[in-house]
Amino acid sequence: MALFVLIIGGFLGVVTKIGAIYTGISRAMVKLKGHEKWATSQQRGILSINPADLANYDFATASMRPKVNAAQQFAEKTGKVAAIGSLEELEKVVKGTAGTRVTRLVGEMERY
Repeated sequence: MALFVLIIGGFLGVVTKIGAIYTGISRAMVKLKGHEKWATSQQRGILSINPADLANYDFATASMRPKVNAAQQFAEKTGKVAAIGSLEELEKVVKGTAGTRVTRLVGEMERY
């Protein structure tokens, strides 16, 4: 246990000394483009959003990006509503009470 604490303490000392924490936070703020609350406990889900507005957000490649891109393209090309949500909440997603709806019929983004 003491060795683990020592390693973590040494790691944090090096990271702080070389400015990696400051650099990481600065890059995150630039990348979040004013949406810093998304990385905190204050974040709120998107209920519905216009596909054109959705293009302004950056999503992780191995995470949400493929789903978001597919929903965005579907909504833009067909004019129909695309929904993103978990399979566990499928009924709620279909009803529009869970997940995110991507549609041209929305003006401003609506949050939960």
